[in-house]
Amino acid sequence: MNSKRVVALRATPLNKCDTYSTVHQLKLETERLALRGYDLDDAERVAELVGNYEVAKTTQNIPHPYSLEMAKNWISSHTQSLNEGDRIAYAILVKDPRELVGTVSLINIQECQASLGYWIGQPYWGKGYCTEAVSAILDYAFAELGIERVYADHYSNNPASGKVMAKNGMQYIGQRDAIDRNGNIVKINRYEIFNT
Repeated sequence: MNSKRVVALRATPLNKCDTYSTVHQLKLETERLALRGYDLDDAERVAELVGNYEVAKTTQNIPHPYSLEMAKNWISSHTQSLNEGDRIAYAILVKDPRELVGTVSLINIQECQASLGYWIGQPYWGKGYCTEAVSAILDYAFAELGIERVYADHYSNNPASGKVMAKNGMQYIGQRDAIDRNGNIVKINRYEIFNT
């Protein structure tokens, strides 16, 4: 784990694992990044970055082509997901220059577990931003939400995603077959990390 990450302090105590209905999305900061909730003003930038097939094809859930309307609908869904306590999505912004470069999320939050999801716009690949953002959200999940286990999947033909997980202390636990967006059978690798 990265010792340089910083997690914002919560304003009120959370009910750990019993319910996530009281979760407030805190702003998180690292050495180079600011993580915050999305607003509709971000939709055009999201559509621009995710509309790139090179980004979408590395994910299991992002459709392609990806329109501005899809970005608006996705961002609009965040408040309800946060209120229901089953998903928290963060916009990843580089501090200097201040620009949105990707997303990191906790998804399917239940029974003290959560799935980790993320994407980074292609112009920002290879800069370590994803590793840094994942480090911050793992700290938040464990220290603030009381989550005990975080797991994540990646296509085996996308080893860079696996490296992000490994650099954050996640352990490889196995592989399975899945069907990709084109109907092809692909290998999916799974990693996990426990709050110890």
